[in-house]
Amino acid sequence: MPIYTDSVITDYETYCATDRGTRHGPFVRYHTNGEVAEEGMYDYGTKEGIWVQYHTNGAVKSEGEYHNGEREGLWVNFDNDGEEISRTIYR
Repeated sequence: MPIYTDSVITDYETYCATDRGTRHGPFVRYHTNGEVAEEGMYDYGTKEGIWVQYHTNGAVKSEGEYHNGEREGLWVNFDNDGEEISRTIYR
């Protein structure tokens, strides 16, 4: 947990937040079945670094990187069986 943040746990999310509620640090969102739906990092409220989304069966749905809250570089999408279905490059 980043310094000067508190851990926040809800029914479907866990994350770190500053005393003003700004997300900062690791973030995990869950599907209703308890499987991880999405995980990544926030930098003072902005998505940063590698983010991964998952199907309800736990297979990776998409993965890529954020820089200053914007998708950047290669993002790859997968079907429920983990087979690659598309690639998109963001600049």
